[in-house]
This record gives sequence, C-alpha cells and structure tokens, in this order.
Amino acid sequence: MATGTTSTAASVARRFLDAIVTRDFDAMSSILAPDVWMRALLPRSTVETHTAEVTVETFREWFAPHERLRVLATEHHTVEGREFVSYNLLLQPDWAPEQWHVVEQSGYCRVANDQVTRLDIVCTGFFPTSVDAA
Repeated sequence: MATGTTSTAASVARRFLDAIVTRDFDAMSSILAPDVWMRALLPRSTVETHTAEVTVETFREWFAPHERLRVLATEHHTVEGREFVSYNLLLQPDWAPEQWHVVEQSGYCRVANDQVTRLDIVCTGFFPTSVDAA
C-alpha cells in the first residue's frame, strides 16, 4: 500500500525525470536539495557532486549543447523506498552533428522533504546509431 510519503517521493522523482528529458534546468534546480549528493558512473570516469548548483551544471554540460534531442523512453518505479529513474535519448551531439547517437542513464534517487537528496546513476555513453530521427 502506498503511503503519502511514497506517493510524494514518486511525484518528485517523476518531475525530476521530466526536467532531465526536457532539459529544464531551472525546474531541475528547484527539485534538487541544496546539498544533493550525486554519483554518476560514466564510461570513462566517475562524477561526484555535492550541491544542487554543481549537479545541475553537470546535467547542463551533458545535455544542453546538443541541439537535436528526442526522448526514446523513460521509466520510473519505486524499489524499497528509493525511486528508480531511467531515460533513453536519441540526440545529435554538438561534436558530431551529422550522426545520431543513443545515450541511456539509469539509477536511483532518494527523496526527502519533496526534494531529491541523493542520486546514483550509470551512463552508457554516446553510441552512434543508424536510426534516422528526422
């Protein structure tokens, strides 16, 4: 049975997921706790941030420069009190504007006081694809 807290956490996680895929960095900033802790496992490095400002800037660096972006899929569900989020994107990177790439990130976030307080994600990296998204 869902409690009000679980329902609220799910709503916050869904809003965070929407902010990511729409690249709404202002909304993202308001959803993250000021002292949010993010760990992201990337193909070539690990990123760790400890404030909302730096976390939002990290997402901005990852996704803002790419002019063309399409959402292929998103997923959200609750697992043992944590919120699972996943997003699969098709985009043309600014460093390869003639080639479409697929990128997926997924992981878990914790929510308290209507804000994301912890985010642990894994990223596939950018994979060239023959999909024509025009």
